[in-house]
Amino acid sequence: MNYRATLDLTRYHWVQTHGDLTLYGTWIAMDEDDIQPCMVLMPTFRHRDGQPCVVLLSNAYRYYYDPGHLLATARHFISMLGMEDNMRNCSRVGELIHSRLDDLCSMPPPPRQDTEVVAEATITPVDPATGDRDTANARTMEITEDV
Repeated sequence: MNYRATLDLTRYHWVQTHGDLTLYGTWIAMDEDDIQPCMVLMPTFRHRDGQPCVVLLSNAYRYYYDPGHLLATARHFISMLGMEDNMRNCSRVGELIHSRLDDLCSMPPPPRQDTEVVAEATITPVDPATGDRDTANARTMEITEDV
């Protein structure tokens, strides 16, 4: 039986926006029995136009230990995201992937279907030197409750 991978960006463990790109820590169902954490890159403002760029937990080790694989994936992703193919964009996407690998590796199993999102929390770091809020690195997470 053919099974099409299922990705639901309305259910996520974390989300972070970096200008025109948004990263999601969510889960992908590769088949009925294989649901695993993944990181998804999507355009922030052109949500309907972009294809989801997915980094699977099962492949995360390759992004740590193989810079060539990270570079090749970043180049492929900037093409899928409709970004200009240049070293700046490639480096940016590669850094975004690499910077969230620890968060991907520490994601919990997917929530059960009988959980309900009861709140959303945004954590905004503060620069200790100036006291300014660093909104570019704010993280948003769902707070769930079993029902």
